Amino acid sequence: MGRRTFSNWRQYALVAVSLGVSACRKPHEVALVIVTEAPVADLVRRVAGADAEVRAIPRPGGEETHLGAPEAAHVNVVRPARLAVRVGLGLDDWLDEVAKGQKPPARSLAIGDRVPTRILTLPAKAMGSESSDPHDNPSKLDPYVWLDPQRMRLAAKAIGEELVRADGSHAVAYRFRAGQVDDELGRFDDAIEAKLKACAPPAMIADLPTLGYFSERYGVPVLTVLRPFTQAPSASWMTAVLADIADNAQAIVIVTGSEIPEEAKALGRPISHVSLAGKTIEAAVEALANALCAPQNMAPLPQTDKTKS
Repeated sequence: MGRRTFSNWRQYALVAVSLGVSACRKPHEVALVIVTEAPVADLVRRVAGADAEVRAIPRPGGEETHLGAPEAAHVNVVRPARLAVRVGLGLDDWLDEVAKGQKPPARSLAIGDRVPTRILTLPAKAMGSESSDPHDNPSKLDPYVWLDPQRMRLAAKAIGEELVRADGSHAVAYRFRAGQVDDELGRFDDAIEAKLKACAPPAMIADLPTLGYFSERYGVPVLTVLRPFTQAPSASWMTAVLADIADNAQAIVIVTGSEIPEEAKALGRPISHVSLAGKTIEAAVEALANALCAPQNMAPLPQTDKTKS
């Protein structure tokens, strides 16, 4: 009888200890992932699903800024993260320093380290112009990798594996969703390739040097670039650019910046204004394909009233 009572007491004691430990335990903490660029943030969310919280933080200085140091707000957002995902390639490398500087350091993934990259392409004739922005140096790598869905298929797999390393409790789910995203991007890429082959668009005249990966993937050449990133082009730059354009009347003017620059208006051609800010990978690529395949839908330039002084 005494042995039975002791046995029962021991069972109750173990249950009590178990309940006490459970009460002291924190509820499951969802892994926090910090991302910089909107297209990559969307990709990370699709792979993470409901198993991680993904926060996109703006580029220091704004969407069309290519240099900038993180502010205190950026550092505070990154501090509790388990994983920081950036493009790399000189676009947002500040995030790596912030992620590794916190305690404990967050894991860091640069998409540019996991996909084939290319050199930033600028008009060869125009490069005699002085430029203070390192992103205008043609020896720099092109950071706009998300405009090629095939490269982003590789990125999806890399994101899945880094999420597994940061949060192994959801490894199966992360890998499954990475495979789903890979399939989705593959089907999308096939559709865009077929669309562009069917419409056979001419070359592009780009306002900014952001379309190199799209051009390479789908075989639509960029004839020239109207301006460097952060400064107005010099007179010698524009002279060289106009010389490149002179013999190609069919080239389509594609403006991807937030505003149509004066250099584009001066060409006197219809302009296709495709804002890529905040767009997902598929939305950005499809918008470019539509602009190239339906140039008749481009709005003509507004006529200037020359009667006004």
